[in-house]
Amino acid sequence: MPLLSTTPAAVDSVVLESATSYQFWIDHHTLVSRREYEQQVISEFKSQEKPFIFLAGFCAFCQQDSHFLLDQIGAVLDTEGNFIEPNWRERLICARCNLNNRNRFLWCYLNNFPTDAEVWYSDHGSSMLPTLAARFSHLRHRDSLLANQQTLSSKNLLTDFADNSFRLHISLEEISYVKNLSEYLYQAYRTLQVGGRFVATFQFVRNNIASTSNSDNILLVGWDIIDKLSSIGFMDIQFILGWSREYVNLGPEQFFLYATK
Repeated sequence: MPLLSTTPAAVDSVVLESATSYQFWIDHHTLVSRREYEQQVISEFKSQEKPFIFLAGFCAFCQQDSHFLLDQIGAVLDTEGNFIEPNWRERLICARCNLNNRNRFLWCYLNNFPTDAEVWYSDHGSSMLPTLAARFSHLRHRDSLLANQQTLSSKNLLTDFADNSFRLHISLEEISYVKNLSEYLYQAYRTLQVGGRFVATFQFVRNNIASTSNSDNILLVGWDIIDKLSSIGFMDIQFILGWSREYVNLGPEQFFLYATK
């Protein structure tokens, strides 16, 4: 089951397996032009004196030209409350499909999986359920934004499923909020078929080796997530980072983690 075979050429991606490989990439990969372009976008944003702007580009999900809303929700502010930088990850949203930056980047890869694959999906706070339901015919889920969990599934917890139930496990932001991470990862491993893939996004602190919790008890994941997955039995554990001006994947490189059972 290929993951990277049909990555758009306009999306510049890198595969990283450790904090050491990340630091090597930072030290040897020129990112100046990316940051300069983003600063141009920020300057235009400020000059318009509006709470939002639209950027033109191509949407990985819509597969056509679109415009992308960038607003001030969740922005970085200075001590006086003045706008410094937008929340690139969450608030750079396609006006056609409503997918944000991180989910549009992830879709470049999810779109490679067979439509008849058995899929488990869980999300914390930004639903991709309609998108995934349209793609995968055998989708089961636990969606934090869906009031009625029975819409697509008679079960909504991984513990409800037998061993080797799924070919693909999609976990969006869930890792940062689960009460028992080791148990969550174990259930993900148990319910995957041999050769199945675990794909996840979460609040990742790239310069931290160890994961920490903030004042709201949200887990800020560090590179030790690789050791946690490996100790359970996952293999080929890697981070995929990417950036694209054409696909409007801007800001500090978007990422997801994937691992194989």
